[in-house]
Amino acid sequence: MSDGTIELRYPWDKDLTVRMAQRASFALLERSGDGLALRVVRPLLWAAVPFVALFGASLAFTGWEGALTVVIAGGLGVYAAHLLAMESHAMLQEHGHKAGLGDALVQVTLDDAGVTETAGPFRSVCHWRGVSGMLEAPDGVGLMVGATVIVLPDLALPVGLDRAGLKGRIDDWRRAAA
Repeated sequence: MSDGTIELRYPWDKDLTVRMAQRASFALLERSGDGLALRVVRPLLWAAVPFVALFGASLAFTGWEGALTVVIAGGLGVYAAHLLAMESHAMLQEHGHKAGLGDALVQVTLDDAGVTETAGPFRSVCHWRGVSGMLEAPDGVGLMVGATVIVLPDLALPVGLDRAGLKGRIDDWRRAAA
């Protein structure tokens, strides 16, 4: 273990993991720039083509009442799909950590090379360039890695290191890796 390594060990916390996964879902939607176009605009354009065709066909064959029904049903369907995606992301995050974990502790090692998380039989390693952001919850910090979150609970921080110090070290490592 090098001088700058931070190690956290803690029992898996379902509630904190779910909260972090929900925050990550919303954070992914809030990002702007090219990523927003890929995640939101492009799928909407692909959905618009069949929707316009269906709307035109229902208008031609059933009149305005049928067309209005298609618009309402389509809007409700998009809303339901959005809610399902948000919930499934949180559920996948929860089950991904819970599967096979049993009573094992979660161990997270942070150093200048990146983040290593070990939980029961599972081990993941990520370079700092793969960490796309940091999330905060009242009782911890989360590192966004793709569609998952590595949870860093405040209670697991080493003696002498607080949340602000942890975030500062992570920011330094991420800047150095960029």
